[in-house]
Amino acid sequence: AVCISTSPGQDRGELTGRVTSQDSGEALTGINLTIDGTKFGATTDSVGRYLVPRIPAGIVTLRVSAVGYTAVTVSGIVITAAKTTTLNLSLEKAAVTQPEVVVSANGIRSAEAAVLAERKRAPNISDGVGAEQIKRSPDVKSGDAVKRLTGISILNDKFVFIRGMADRYNETELDDSPITSTEAGKKSYSFDLLPADLIESCSIMKTATPDLPGDFSGGLVELHTQEFPTENSLRISLGSGYNTVTIGKDFYRSDGGSRDWLGFDDGIRGFTGDRQDQNDIARSLPNTWAPHTQRSLPDKSLSLAFTRRVELPEGSRSPAELGFVGNLTYKNEFRHSVIEDEDFQLDRYSRSIEDEYNVLWGAIANLSLRFGETDKIGFKNSFNQSGSDQVTVANFDLVPISQNENYTGVIWTQRSSYTGQLTGEHDLSILGGMTVDWRAAVSSSHREDPDWKEAYYYGDMTDPSVPYTAAINHRSWATMSDRSRSLGIDITLPISSAKLKVGGLVESDNTSFGIRYFNVIPSQYPHPIPASLVHLPLEVIYSPENFGEGKFIFKESTRPEDTYEGDQTYSAAYGLIDVPFVLLSNRFRLVAGARLENMEQNVNVPLTTNTFTTSRIRNNDLLPSLNLTYILNDVTNLRLAYFHSVNRPEIREIAATPIYNFSENEYDVGNPHLLRSLIHNYDARVEVFPGSDELAAVSYFYKVISDPIEEFQQPGYFNYSQTWVNSSEATNRGWEIEARKSLGFLDQYLANFSVAGNYTWVQSNVDLVNRLTGKVFRSRRLQGQSPYLLNLMLLFTEPTLKTSISLLYNKFGPRTEEVGLTDQSDILEEPRDLVDLAIMIPISRLFAVKFTVANLADKDRVLTRDGRPYEHATIGRIFGMQLSASF
Repeated sequence: AVCISTSPGQDRGELTGRVTSQDSGEALTGINLTIDGTKFGATTDSVGRYLVPRIPAGIVTLRVSAVGYTAVTVSGIVITAAKTTTLNLSLEKAAVTQPEVVVSANGIRSAEAAVLAERKRAPNISDGVGAEQIKRSPDVKSGDAVKRLTGISILNDKFVFIRGMADRYNETELDDSPITSTEAGKKSYSFDLLPADLIESCSIMKTATPDLPGDFSGGLVELHTQEFPTENSLRISLGSGYNTVTIGKDFYRSDGGSRDWLGFDDGIRGFTGDRQDQNDIARSLPNTWAPHTQRSLPDKSLSLAFTRRVELPEGSRSPAELGFVGNLTYKNEFRHSVIEDEDFQLDRYSRSIEDEYNVLWGAIANLSLRFGETDKIGFKNSFNQSGSDQVTVANFDLVPISQNENYTGVIWTQRSSYTGQLTGEHDLSILGGMTVDWRAAVSSSHREDPDWKEAYYYGDMTDPSVPYTAAINHRSWATMSDRSRSLGIDITLPISSAKLKVGGLVESDNTSFGIRYFNVIPSQYPHPIPASLVHLPLEVIYSPENFGEGKFIFKESTRPEDTYEGDQTYSAAYGLIDVPFVLLSNRFRLVAGARLENMEQNVNVPLTTNTFTTSRIRNNDLLPSLNLTYILNDVTNLRLAYFHSVNRPEIREIAATPIYNFSENEYDVGNPHLLRSLIHNYDARVEVFPGSDELAAVSYFYKVISDPIEEFQQPGYFNYSQTWVNSSEATNRGWEIEARKSLGFLDQYLANFSVAGNYTWVQSNVDLVNRLTGKVFRSRRLQGQSPYLLNLMLLFTEPTLKTSISLLYNKFGPRTEEVGLTDQSDILEEPRDLVDLAIMIPISRLFAVKFTVANLADKDRVLTRDGRPYEHATIGRIFGMQLSASF
């Protein structure tokens, strides 16, 4: 059906044009237009244009309205069948507020002006970014784009921190539906998994309304993909790039399979099956312990976007349209890094080379049917796949035991995420203007870490002549799956000028994790292994012929508790009232109500083959919220908000089993006694929108957290272990300042320049209590929280050549990477100045080229502990070029 050519219906035409301000002549965004007597309508886009399709031929009346402008009625407009009528309009600013006209229309979320217009009308405090701005940056992953927003930072290139609140205190939705995590023990979505090219807009809700989930405190990240296209289009992009510390260097790679370039293992890393003699398992596995070296290649990228808008054959008087949006994006990259560690608490020092080959691709396929005058049904699908081939070669000095170790780790990780949903929007005018929105969604994620290999050789630090000896080494296979199903409904009923909204949501989630460990042990009894074998190099030491009695023994060390299964059932119901009112000639808007949430979590951890330990958490929470907006004038809002939120333990966090984390060289141990956290949130903001793409805002927030859940690191003799505990009460407060301004007030040509920036200052405090004495022995800030965040942007568009240049700057203050239980033992990630540059040059009407440089200042990643260097990792500059064609 999407291949059917489009044209207005035989007895219908279109109305289009542009809406501007009578005073300034500037384009007006977000203006509502309706055809009198119908619900046909439109909303102006970022340049003031509108299009009302499929209007029955004849003479019609157009009504135009917007807050702050005089309402306009244009009668006698002639609509001709199969023709497009053009009508440009100029609106005058109103001294008195005009009645609002409610229309159903498809807004264009991608334009920056549209994002600001949506933010201005929002009932709560929010921020956002659109695809228009994302495309003007070097951002590749969704996390790269999100970190440009006020108060946002990204930890480990994956997890979002909002207003100093760790990833666990935030929530993520894709097209208004929850998405599952691909990380064991993490609630947060991994933002390195979704390509930035697939995002039409991103909104951060920083205060809650009852129709939003109650388990976020920092913010709710709402990612939106394109829904109904405004035109037919085809766009193809090809790109390449390189990292300055990687390109042309020797690069470690594992012996993988033919589908690594797609982010899938082809089976070469798979477990070959159990044998009665476990040495037969080792003999059947490929000898891929040692990586090989190759020259690193340039990064490559591909993007294909396709939209189609179709008018369906009319079988009744109700018009119908079908919209299809498809997008496919692919990228691979080579990253080489030298990491130096100085762990003085364990007196352990190392230098390692980390080489990582990454593949990331994603696809969306959205199908929307618009029928009648306002009804719509959508079917949205999003799939993302990543594969990471990571090889680490390191040398450790363990001073307490005078031992030197050579380490080789070969790790392949593949992750996939799918979200599909069926949605409906219906206007039940016969029931007093009631509208009903419903959605059914499924989200699933899967992670595999097949055939992880870790090999240690140890030697004597005091006598280099002694040959290195192979230790007891390890091989493992791990899988994690998460599947979520949800069903929700929202019902809105207008009551005079107010709106009453009620709804509910039910969601079920199932999680499973399992890992199988195998050790390679030198034989000791009854026949000890000969010394000639334990000194062999890694390339040949574990060849099939070297397993058996008197050689190496392949022995499984998996315990029953190395697996767990969990499920959780969530249900919620809410009610809110949205009331605009006038008090002493001042305009206000109040959105208030409450949300009731019920959550039950069950985790089963095997103790033996037939016995289990079960952890169960069940809670009911009533979560009130209030958002008050004082509309000082047509461009200024003063917002005040309060909401009560909750933070619940994740299934992994209450699974009482230790799981070895290879990448962090530590054990993760669950805590079945965790309590949920309850948070009181207070917010205030003043925001001014002087122009369609201009903004100034100042915000203040204050949060009181009872029983905050945090990760704690506990030292051992050789390794650390990590667990989750409830700290005592914590507080979090801060300021946000944001501005976006055109420089046209200085000079006419400078109107092509705009500057933007945001600054966040955060202060949090957690008291650490001695569990034996009950006394506070140390206070510190929340884990992962930076005391400040800074973003600056300079944007320029050359008016003749249409070339655009974007210079972006990002910096965060020192943040806690790992929390230690002992005094002054936190690991901090130190600040670094990140400068990015993007240049977009149109070559012709069809072709354009984009040049990017990320980390222009060439800053490395540095960790410290107690003010001393702990880890140093090289990053390098990343250059890129992309050629695109649009049809």
